Amino acid sequence: GQEEEEDEEPSASLSRLLFCMRPELARFAIFAALVVLSCFSEMVTAYYTGRMTDWLGNEKDPSAFTGAIRIMVTISVVSAVTEFVCDNLYYATMNLVHMRIQGQVFQAVLRQDIAFFDTVSTGSITSRITTDTRSEEH
Repeated sequence: GQEEEEDEEPSASLSRLLFCMRPELARFAIFAALVVLSCFSEMVTAYYTGRMTDWLGNEKDPSAFTGAIRIMVTISVVSAVTEFVCDNLYYATMNLVHMRIQGQVFQAVLRQDIAFFDTVSTGSITSRITTDTRSEEH
C-alpha cells in the first residue's frame, strides 16, 4: 500500500515534468548533441596531447610544432564554444519551462471561485505559486 505509492510518486512527477518540457524537446536534442560534442572534444584533447608529445619528440622540423599547436588550439576552442553554447541553451530552455509552468499555475489560480480569494490572502497565493514552481527547477 504505502510503499507502492511512494515508489510510483517520483515516476509520476518525472512524467509530468517531461510532459511540461515537451515543447522544448528540440532544444533538448540540440543540448544533448552539444554535450556529446563537448565530451568528444575533451577526450580528443587528451588523446591528441599524448600523440603530439610523442610525435614532436621524434620530429626534427620546427614547423611541425607550430602545426601541432594550431590543431590543439582549434580543438580547445571548439570544446570551449560547445560548452558555452550548451550551458546557455540549457539555462534558456529551463527558464522557458519554468515560465510556462508558472503561467499554468497562475491560470489555475485565476480559475478559482471568487470565494477562494476571500479566504486566502494574495500574498500566500503569490508565495505558493513562486515556491511550487521554484521547487520544479531543482
